[in-house]
Amino acid sequence: KMSKNKSKVKVPQKTYPTGPDFKGKFRPGEALVKVKEIVDSKLEGASYTQDKLSLWNTEICNDIRHELKGLAKDRYKYVVQAW
Repeated sequence: KMSKNKSKVKVPQKTYPTGPDFKGKFRPGEALVKVKEIVDSKLEGASYTQDKLSLWNTEICNDIRHELKGLAKDRYKYVVQAW
């Protein structure tokens, strides 16, 4: 039995980060600006042809993925789709 004069010692719980810190969070606004720049630059002055469509999709998706990785956001994986 403990006497009333003795206080209980609190042991801090171990904590582990489950998400990025505030500076490392994904910012959709930054990504949207990059996506718009890439799409506008690739399709500027282009005219629709069915045989070039799949090539444009692939190039645009690869460029967007590369730019998103360039934002240096750790702990994120990016999925880029175009249809």
